[in-house]
Amino acid sequence: MPQVAATFDADRRRLRRRLLVVVTSYLLAVLVSALVARAGLAVARTDADRIGLPWALVGTAGMLGAGTLAIAAWWARRGLDAGRGLDAGRGLDAGRDIRARMSRAVLLARVGRIGMGLAAITAAVLGVVSAPEGAERGFAILVSVGLAALLALFALLANDLGRLRQQLGPPPERSVR
Repeated sequence: MPQVAATFDADRRRLRRRLLVVVTSYLLAVLVSALVARAGLAVARTDADRIGLPWALVGTAGMLGAGTLAIAAWWARRGLDAGRGLDAGRGLDAGRDIRARMSRAVLLARVGRIGMGLAAITAAVLGVVSAPEGAERGFAILVSVGLAALLALFALLANDLGRLRQQLGPPPERSVR
């Protein structure tokens, strides 16, 4: 049993480090999204007021979505601290607790990803509808739809927690006493 505990502790430390990297990267995405939202709001205050709406929507949705992903990863990481105690009589229950917490974190992250996807669709439609008439219409549509596509791509690729949960494997079997 001590070797199982040592392996479990090493895996938990590796998972904690990986989750810290995930949290940091999503916080960076929050910062980038805030800059996009700020640019959209700045454009909305000028004469070209309608063109900034899709940018502000993409930036705001990116901030909220990436923030939700960062919170989910941080919450999963905090649960790893609760799993310390294999030699305190918890045994395999600690592994079950960590897997359950990761599953809940993946669910929260999925909600954030779905929200970003829906906001990307809305921003693309809003970008086409609110594009100004004239020679710059094509460029305005391209930029707005391009930003919405980047948000949708981020929502599709931001599945770090799901991959980490799969690496944990199935829950350990409970021994019958």
